[in-house]
Amino acid sequence: MATCDSVSMISEAASTGKPVYVIELEGGSPKFRRFHEDLYADGVARPFKGELGHWTYAPLDDTPRIAEEVRRRMAARTGGHGKAP
Repeated sequence: MATCDSVSMISEAASTGKPVYVIELEGGSPKFRRFHEDLYADGVARPFKGELGHWTYAPLDDTPRIAEEVRRRMAARTGGHGKAP
């Protein structure tokens, strides 16, 4: 369970594959709202409404995708030689 103002806490919880509840608070940014709505739509998180339940989902793990993107950008910058220009 995490409050809606902590994207990092929610993200870390979503990497466990365990139910993630988000406690909605007043205010907040449209960017955070989109983040939460995407997690709700994907079945990763649910808004907390006073009761706990159980569900499953594939744990979020963007590490391989991000690592590949870093390698791609480094190769593009260095011409594939691994050394900065």
